[in-house]
Amino acid sequence: MGRENGSEASKKHISTACTSCRGRKVKCDGQAPVCSNCVLYKQRCEYNFSDKRKISPKKTIQSLTERIALLETILMTHGIDFPSDNPLEPHQSSFNFVSDLKASEHVKHQNSGSYVSETAPDQSLFEFDTSSTIQNPFTSLFENGHMDHFIPEYGDLTDIFPNHFSSTVAADIPAEPQTRNDTDDIMDQLSARIGSFQIAEDGQLRYFGATSNLHILQDGLSSISRPVNRSVYAEKELVLSRAGLDRKVDREFRRHLEDLYFQWEDPAIHVVDKEMYFQAQSAYISEDIETPFYSETLMNAICASGSSLTSRTDLGSPHDAAEFFSSRAKLLLEIEMDSPSIATVQALVIMSAIEAAFTRDARGWLYSGMAVRLSADLGLHLDLNSEVRQGLITARELEVRRTAFWGVFIHDNMWSLYVGRPSGVNVQDISISRPQVPPGPVKSRVWHRSSETADPPLGVASLQHDLYDPVEACADANVSLGIMMSKLSKTVYSGKSISDDRLEEFAAGIRVEFDEWKRGLPIELRVNMEDKSRPYLPHVLQLHMQFYAISILLYRPFFSRSLSTPESSPSPPSEDPRVMCITAAQSIVKLLKIYRKQHTLRRANVHIVHLVFTASLICVYNTYSNDKTLAANNLNDLQFCCQALGEIGEAYQNSMMALEVIICIKREWLGKVKTMARLKRRCSTYNHEGEGVIRQKKRIAELQGNKDQMPGVGEEAALQLPAATSYGTHNPQQSSEQFLNELFPNC
Repeated sequence: MGRENGSEASKKHISTACTSCRGRKVKCDGQAPVCSNCVLYKQRCEYNFSDKRKISPKKTIQSLTERIALLETILMTHGIDFPSDNPLEPHQSSFNFVSDLKASEHVKHQNSGSYVSETAPDQSLFEFDTSSTIQNPFTSLFENGHMDHFIPEYGDLTDIFPNHFSSTVAADIPAEPQTRNDTDDIMDQLSARIGSFQIAEDGQLRYFGATSNLHILQDGLSSISRPVNRSVYAEKELVLSRAGLDRKVDREFRRHLEDLYFQWEDPAIHVVDKEMYFQAQSAYISEDIETPFYSETLMNAICASGSSLTSRTDLGSPHDAAEFFSSRAKLLLEIEMDSPSIATVQALVIMSAIEAAFTRDARGWLYSGMAVRLSADLGLHLDLNSEVRQGLITARELEVRRTAFWGVFIHDNMWSLYVGRPSGVNVQDISISRPQVPPGPVKSRVWHRSSETADPPLGVASLQHDLYDPVEACADANVSLGIMMSKLSKTVYSGKSISDDRLEEFAAGIRVEFDEWKRGLPIELRVNMEDKSRPYLPHVLQLHMQFYAISILLYRPFFSRSLSTPESSPSPPSEDPRVMCITAAQSIVKLLKIYRKQHTLRRANVHIVHLVFTASLICVYNTYSNDKTLAANNLNDLQFCCQALGEIGEAYQNSMMALEVIICIKREWLGKVKTMARLKRRCSTYNHEGEGVIRQKKRIAELQGNKDQMPGVGEEAALQLPAATSYGTHNPQQSSEQFLNELFPNC
């Protein structure tokens, strides 16, 4: 077994690299007709098989012997004595002879006005009169092809002649005047704090930080025994056949599912570049060219997401079709993880959302974390403008990397709020620029609604036509919300103890960021909830829902009595935390109604479930308000939210779970409110009975003229009152305050 592995490793030894890999100084796998690096960077792959850089030491020695003989002939032709074959003494330097030669040549050519540079003494050795009648010995040598085999490399010469390149001799070699030397470069590499990109053994470009020690390598990673990575292209049919998932899918149906994903799911969390995806898919299908921007795993993940949004039954019910594509994606992901790419990161983001829709939160949370880790592995969070200038990647590839990373960032922060756990991306580590917003509306990028027979009629006539899709501007606005979500998660909901003053200071700062965010929105992202005739894109409406959901999560901890008393945080009624939460919840309901009227709740990004869920809890709380009008309005809003979750539940199962949770919470809170009401009525009854006894005793005492018994009468009456009389008698709001503290404990 060991010999077999050894023979395989020896067969993988490449003697000749392609010209592109040689120019970039990276390891070439020697695959024909195109190596993996040229496929990755879309370079023209050419091999120069006449180049014999790596020749045997025997041939190298022979070439050097011929070269020495040639140089001796030149010296004899010019009447210059050359040293004997005796080796140099330890105290002598090989450059002593060169210095003497330079001096003699300088005297010889002084009268003719020729000048020999003193900074490059070795060049004088080869300067001779080309107009002389003496034939140039180099000409015949190159014409006969003898010198084609000799291209000196310092590494090869050191290996062949270790004694002649010892440290003693090298120390005597005068260096050319320069501002930096090799030692400085070595010190800079060793002391660097920033990592570098390397071509890994699977041919992918990966990032290694300075602490990995791998950033010092200049020619990429290499190993004696290169691991054999599995290929989805080669093993797909076998793997899917064994799992019973090799059913053929009609190309038209697959394209329909892809269109549904890019219309409804991706714009809200923009992670896949549509144009690059279809270009890479075409190259993969028609020319068998694998690129980092398309994979079978990504395609199946996209189709799984689109299956949840369709009403077609080509593969059974939408749920069955989604499970079919999702199962295929999981199997292919296991193979693709041997050599992950940008497409793998994108697939993990989509698969994470699919698992959330299927209420498999543990696996969905895991996929989201894998996407974060892989994005760091590929260096998607880093600015590569210098690599673009060097030609390592194109500007278009950098744009795709930027889109993928910020999609991971937004998705990670939304997952963090969805499950109430810390996010995985550290904002301080990000150096790549924000999503690039075009200077003006790009009319070629439009959003149009693909209709199915089961779709409801449009509520706005203008939606029949294509609309300009500001997907980059929407992504940039989502990034700002993601940064605020990250701050909110790490400060308010971190689980650490935080003072009330610090909490109020943080809330004031975030409130300023909220106002700046709304003012900074471009015109195409603004929504006037009172103008119901204007058409709005679904992801623009969901963007504003996300904003108001974050507002609720910011102000909700201030429901606690210790944070909202007039003494601790005086504020006008318009800035009261409860008012802010109620207003935000009502705004979400209004946006949801516009969404339903202009589109359909059957199709939406899966994260809309958590937004409606968050608003519904505030509506449940307001349903039990003392204000009858407010309670009635919020009851209507709550009913609409429950109905909306039911409609969304046709596509996403987690929506039905959220609806069930809301019903359970409403039942539990209603039970607490009824219990408090009974206690309040009982306290009121005992209070009236106690006051009657006191009045009767007082009247009797006045008639008897014995007023000294009054304190005793008061004590006796007080003993007849239960201890619960002190609960809510002095402050009518006290019962509701305690109820709120139970529902929203102090952070």
